[in-house]
Amino acid sequence: MRAIIVAGSPEVIRPPGLRPQPGDLVIGADLGAAHCLRWGWRPSLVIGDLDSLPAGVVAEEAAGRVIRHPRDITDAHYSVAYGAAVRFYRGGNGFFEYVEEDLSDPRFRALEDKVEVYIDPQSEEERLRLNNRGAIVTIETNDGRKLEKRVQYSKGHPMNPMTEEDMRQKFLNTVTPRLGAKRTAELLERVENVESLDN
Repeated sequence: MRAIIVAGSPEVIRPPGLRPQPGDLVIGADLGAAHCLRWGWRPSLVIGDLDSLPAGVVAEEAAGRVIRHPRDITDAHYSVAYGAAVRFYRGGNGFFEYVEEDLSDPRFRALEDKVEVYIDPQSEEERLRLNNRGAIVTIETNDGRKLEKRVQYSKGHPMNPMTEEDMRQKFLNTVTPRLGAKRTAELLERVENVESLDN
């Protein structure tokens, strides 16, 4: 058995003739998982913080499975299926909207089972051409309608930058659960007026 480690460099080129054989251990290190998929390889293991992976679904697709019922909050943050349930029932996908009590909630589990994850060919082509991290979501309703939304550039990309209000809300959503509404508002006011504060 060999261990083949594909690194996360944007410039990785597959060595001529190298191809996994049955029994080989293929490890995709962060963006290396995307290289594996591009070469037609299925990684045995995907490691790293996964923030370089495109389209938000490649980590699960590369590992050959969708995390439908996460075991803990760490798993939950990497589960597209669970993330859809969090968005539906909690109204957002902020860090503190992922809570332990929801992991066993039958409503969450039922919705997770309805989510299908795949690599969208158009988004993947654009990622390679534009480096844009786009994605598409399609919802099929009980009456047969299809609701679809495609985002070509992810929020925060130079072509789709966060607004001041976006940043303000992200700060409030992240800090308020720890400091409380009053202290968070005071801190935000100081940050926004830092140039006028006394030394």
